[in-house]
Order: sequence, then C-alpha cells, then structure tokens
Amino acid sequence: MVVSQSLIDIVNSKVIECVTRILGQDKCSKINIPVYFRTNMKGIAGLAYCNPEKFKIELSTQLFLKNTQSFLEDTIPHEVAHILTEILFPDAKQGHGPEWKSIMKKLGVVPNRHHTYDVSSCFKNNHRYVCSCERVFSLSNLKHKKINSGKSSYSCPSCMSVLMYFPINDTYSNI
Repeated sequence: MVVSQSLIDIVNSKVIECVTRILGQDKCSKINIPVYFRTNMKGIAGLAYCNPEKFKIELSTQLFLKNTQSFLEDTIPHEVAHILTEILFPDAKQGHGPEWKSIMKKLGVVPNRHHTYDVSSCFKNNHRYVCSCERVFSLSNLKHKKINSGKSSYSCPSCMSVLMYFPINDTYSNI
C-alpha cells in the first residue's frame, strides 16, 4: 500500500493552506510540518508531534487511502490544529481544549476529537478494544490473553477508563 506522489503533494498543500489560514503567509514559510504515512497505525487516523524543534504529522496509510477526501477535509486540519495550538498557546493544558477548538473553527472544521472511519480492516490479527471516550485500540494476542486470564487490564490514556473487548465482527456504534 503506497501513497502516490500526487496525493502526497495534495496533503502537503493542505497542511500549508491550514497553517497559512491561521498564521498568515509570512509565518507559514518559517514553519515546516512534514507528513509521514505509516502502515502500522491500526485504528488511529493521525498523530501530531508538537515538539517545537521538530513538528511532524503521521497519517495511517490504510485509512487515508480509503478515506482520502475526509482526511483532507477533517483529519489533516485536526492534526495541524494540534501543532498550531502548540505554537500559539504553548501553555494550553488540554490536547482538545478550547484553544484547539478555536483553531479548528477558524479552519472551518467541526472540532471533533475522534474520527468515525471504519477501522475493521485494520485489525486482522489483533483484538479490538474500546474505551468510554470511544477510542479504538488494537491489542496483541498476548495482551488479549492476559486480560482474559485476569492477569492484566489496560486503560485509555485519555479518559482512563478500562478498555473493553469489542470483537471485530460486531457492529460499532456509540457505546
């Protein structure tokens, strides 16, 4: 699964468009936000790395290729907004707090914390778990066995709720 150069160019243009809309043309040229495509992200659509010395965005190759238009409209602005929040509000306490939401609104995007992409094809060899905030996690066979035997449990890093098993062949709806 490979993302074509023409799609990579479109993604990079979208990143520049988002940054320019918020910071203006002058400041945009001073900020570099490379985008990398990863094949091992499972149900995660994207991640923003907000280290001021090296910003970057990683996107799920599989989900991007299946949902390209939605990524351009929602996911890429979502991740860019995280980086812009770090630039404009370095003391912001919440990843999806009011500062991030205000940037999303200025980008013309609804500030949703989570995507709604069908991730079932991302979990072929692993076990799907969900948390209270509806994030989807892919756990290995070993972790799944530890949970089933009662030797371990895992929690969502965002909402801290214990992950619940949600078999791949079940239909996903709001929990």
